[in-house]
Amino acid sequence: FGDAGFDGNTYTLGLTGLGGSNPLPGAIVGMVDAPFTGFDLSNFNCVNIVNQPSPSSPLLIVQSNGWPYSWDWPSTCTGAAFQQAVALGGSSTQLYFFAGGPSSQTPPRPLQFPTSETPPAWYNWNGTQYEPSTAAAIKAVEATPAFQLYQPTSAVTSSQPFGSNFLYGYGEAEYAYATAYAELGPNAPALANTWWIDVETQGGWSSNPQANANVIYGALAFFESLSPQVQVGVYSNSYQWDVITGTSGTAAAPSWGAPLPPGTPLWLAAPGQNPTVVCSGQQLTPTTATGPTGPSVPDYAPFGNGTPRIVQYGDTIAFNPPGSSSPQPVDLDAWCS
Repeated sequence: FGDAGFDGNTYTLGLTGLGGSNPLPGAIVGMVDAPFTGFDLSNFNCVNIVNQPSPSSPLLIVQSNGWPYSWDWPSTCTGAAFQQAVALGGSSTQLYFFAGGPSSQTPPRPLQFPTSETPPAWYNWNGTQYEPSTAAAIKAVEATPAFQLYQPTSAVTSSQPFGSNFLYGYGEAEYAYATAYAELGPNAPALANTWWIDVETQGGWSSNPQANANVIYGALAFFESLSPQVQVGVYSNSYQWDVITGTSGTAAAPSWGAPLPPGTPLWLAAPGQNPTVVCSGQQLTPTTATGPTGPSVPDYAPFGNGTPRIVQYGDTIAFNPPGSSSPQPVDLDAWCS
């Protein structure tokens, strides 16, 4: 309408209306001004992807681990399936892993590499936990922005350089990186792209918010200590971040829970919201009292003093096989300009 340009129609996308051989998944009942740029794939739906994204939609983020210290959960996105999912986005594909507190799985189990894969040379397991094993690695971790925010819960000594919660998070990140390394090979572009730490309330977190923050700082520090350094961001929303790392269990401005290193990229979960508005940093509130937030708690504002970079604003089943009896929605994401 007006001066709007023509961007094609459903038939140019290979869809055949509400009938035919490749129908729309449902009637179009509304339009949203959303800068669709791509989607992300969890372990639940990576093998359902049958249509590659168009060149104009390059954003693709793939889950490497569905639970702390797990090769894969559930076992639907390993080997060839994982490699195919990562390949959809080409060299720009980014990876994320589901993080959790020590109660999510205690103790962490050693990484069981498939017999066809070789563990990375730097991988280290001391029989109890993952930890930096050399003076150089310890020095690199101590120089990271995340370590500057770390508040140890026990005394730091030469034999135990970091507290157990920090090391648990460090190990989670190392484990996720190692599994992707083993699946994709040491030279895969995705390993060097931005990694995302998925922080949600289902992660088996402690009732101690500082302990939870230390776990996350450890995970951030692992990526920040790599050489060359790998950029790392956090996926969550203000409510969950504050419940997990804050002191009150309810969102409270302006930092929304524990602080993050300055400039930490945020991937904001904001279903049904206009990503342009969410990117602007406005403190949007849900319109109905759904879930744990209720209508009065700002749920889509930036948290931890981080910087919005991506907004997860909706989902689609268009990438599932036509006629699938149990289609898995694929989340849609937009870059913040």
